[in-house]
Amino acid sequence: MLDAGNNELAEIQQELQAVKAALRADSSYLGLKGETLQRYLLQLNEKENLFLSRHLAIAQAAQAAAAAVCAGGRFAAGPLAPARPPPAGPVHVLDREDGEAVVRHLCDYEASAAEAAKGLRALSALAYRDAAKVGGDATALQQLLRLLALHPEDSNVRLRGMQAICNMAYDSSVSMTKLSVPGILGAVLAVFSTAPLPDPKDQSVPSGPAAEACLKAGEAAARIVAAELGSGPEASAPAKRAPGNDGPLAMLILTASGGELAWKEAMPKLLAQLVENEVTEPGIIAERFVVAGNAAAGGGPQVAVGWLTISKILANAENKVPSLPSALVEAGCINAAARLMERMPGEALVQLAGLEAMSLLVGNRWTGLTAFAEVGGIPLIEAAMGAHGGHAVLQTKGIRALGSGALWPLD
Repeated sequence: MLDAGNNELAEIQQELQAVKAALRADSSYLGLKGETLQRYLLQLNEKENLFLSRHLAIAQAAQAAAAAVCAGGRFAAGPLAPARPPPAGPVHVLDREDGEAVVRHLCDYEASAAEAAKGLRALSALAYRDAAKVGGDATALQQLLRLLALHPEDSNVRLRGMQAICNMAYDSSVSMTKLSVPGILGAVLAVFSTAPLPDPKDQSVPSGPAAEACLKAGEAAARIVAAELGSGPEASAPAKRAPGNDGPLAMLILTASGGELAWKEAMPKLLAQLVENEVTEPGIIAERFVVAGNAAAGGGPQVAVGWLTISKILANAENKVPSLPSALVEAGCINAAARLMERMPGEALVQLAGLEAMSLLVGNRWTGLTAFAEVGGIPLIEAAMGAHGGHAVLQTKGIRALGSGALWPLD
C-alpha cells in the first residue's frame, strides 16, 4: 500500500491541478489570485520535486536495467564479458553440500550450459535449506545472472536459475533487499515472457523445461511481491524495504518499463497470476503502478515511454485482470501520465505515448473523463501538437483526441 509519503505526494499533485485550473479560469484559490497564486504554484512545484527526488534512485536503477539488456534479448547485470574457459583436465566433482564449492563450480564452468545447470540445481537445493544465507551471497547472485545471460536459450539453465531465485525468495528479507532489484527482476521477466506457445494443432499446454522455467519465474515474482505485502498462500509479516526502494511491485513495473517490449506485454498475464493467487489485488497494483509512474520521470525518456506503454496495455486488460483499468484511473494513473508529458515536452515519443495512454485510460469511463479534465488534458495535447508539428502520427492522434473532446458534455 502507499506509505504516508506517497499519500502526501498525491495530495500535492492534486493541489497543483487545482491551482492550475484556478489560474486558467482567472479565479482565486485559498484567497490567492493572479501573481500571488503564480508564486504559490512555484512553491508547490518545488515541494513536489522534493518528494519526487525520493523516487529518483529506483528510477535510475530501472534505467540501468534497460541499459543492461544484452544481445539476444536476455538480461545481464552490466556488459557481458565472454565466458571464461574451464579449468584444464576432467570436470571437478561437485560438492553439493558446500556453498562455496557450488559457487566456485558455477564460476569455473560457466562456459558449459550443462555444468551451469548442474551447479544452479545445487544452489537451488542449498537455498531451499537456507534461503537467507544463499540469498545474501552477492557472488552467487551475480554469477546466477551471468549464467542466465551466457546461456539464454538453454531451458535447463533458465529452469534451475528460476528455481534458485524462487527458493531464495522464501526469506522475505532477502526478497525485499536482495531480489527486488532490476537485475533479478529483469531475469525473472525475461524468462516469464518467453513462455512456449500452445501446440497450434491441438492447443495442448506446453510441457518440458522451458514451460517449467516460465512457471517458476511467475512463482518467483509472486514470492518476491508477497514479501512486501505479507500476502499469498504462505503469508508472513511484511518485510522492510531497502533504503531508496519503493518495493518489489513498483520495481517490477519499472524494470519492465525499462526493458523489452515482451516484458511489457507479459505484465497482464503476470499481474493476473498475482491476483488469482491472492498475492495482491487490483487496487494495490494500481497504487504501486502510480508510484512507479512518479519515479519514471527520473529514468529518462526510455523508462517514461515504457511505463506509458504498460499503461496502454493495462488499460485494455479488463479481460485478464478485472477492475484493474478502473482502479488505475482511481489511483491517479492519468495524472501520472500527464506529469510525464509535462516534464518531457521535447520528447515526441513521450508525448505520443502519453496521449495514447490517457485516451485509453479515459475510454468510456466518466471517472476517467473527469480525471482527464482535471489534469488539463486538452491543453496538454495542444501543447504536444504545437511542439511537434512535424510528427505525423502525433498530429493525427492529437486531432482525433481533440475531436472526441468536442463531443463531451460541457458540464
